[in-house]
Amino acid sequence: MVQFSEFKLLSGNVGYLDISSFALVDLENPDDPVLRAAEAAMAMLANVDAAIIDLRESGGGTPEMEQFIASYFFDDTPRLLSEMYWGLDGKTYEFWTLEHLNGVRKPDIPLYILTSARTASAAEAFPYDLKSYGRGIIVGELTAGGGNPGSSFTVGRGFTVFISVGSVKNAVTGTNWDGVGVIPDVKTGYEQALPVAHKMALEQLQETNSQSSMKTIWEWTLQRMAAQEQPVSLGRRYQHKISGTYGTREVSIENGQLIYRRSARRPKRNLISLGDNKFAMEGFDKIRLEFEQDKKGHIIALGEKTSSGRNARYAKK
Repeated sequence: MVQFSEFKLLSGNVGYLDISSFALVDLENPDDPVLRAAEAAMAMLANVDAAIIDLRESGGGTPEMEQFIASYFFDDTPRLLSEMYWGLDGKTYEFWTLEHLNGVRKPDIPLYILTSARTASAAEAFPYDLKSYGRGIIVGELTAGGGNPGSSFTVGRGFTVFISVGSVKNAVTGTNWDGVGVIPDVKTGYEQALPVAHKMALEQLQETNSQSSMKTIWEWTLQRMAAQEQPVSLGRRYQHKISGTYGTREVSIENGQLIYRRSARRPKRNLISLGDNKFAMEGFDKIRLEFEQDKKGHIIALGEKTSSGRNARYAKK
């Protein structure tokens, strides 16, 4: 079964989809449960401004599923991705992007693909094929280098061997990644791949969509991420100075961390200092906070500004 392990919407309307395997899918059968599951997973990317596909834990699978997923990131003009020679029947099979899809295509959005040393087989074909057409940026580690398909054979006494019985040829490069691996465009460690790709996606969106209503959120998210990379140290005295109640808002200290809560029904969020009495909230980049102080340095109010331009002031009780 195909494994779409996780979907989440990252700040800035960047969609994240973790694909841990590429299962065999019947593209001719609309009732195939694998196809329906794959369509549902890809539908979650229908309204995002950028996408991150995580293949760091994907050991591969079948070219049919790779072909299906790749089709969502091209227009409806069929493109030959690869040819595969299968030695067991002596035939060569072609894999094209699909002309018809039951879903929303995203041929122009920023696309980032995360890889690791464990990324193999069809999970390598996906970034390799998209890269050959200039579609998507690969972020992470060099992949495993398993480019040619194989099959298991019984050799007796309970043993089996896996032997390569075919070869794959990319339609653009005329070769594949076997024994070499897919080289990332941006080399990072395993843990850094996602935040690096998220940051790059936001920067690309800023650059290419300067008039978007999302511009402020993209800017604020990048500011917050930079502040987390180089955190501002806040002394205990300062933390106690700004903690308190501001209308329905509350600022408290938990385990040395400033916590913000907009009301009793809202979740608690960590505050991240941006300097000059300004703060962001972890995981929520639609609001910025600024604490107001009097001439004696006492905190007297909290200002709350939304990304849409609304301002509110709450006096400290």
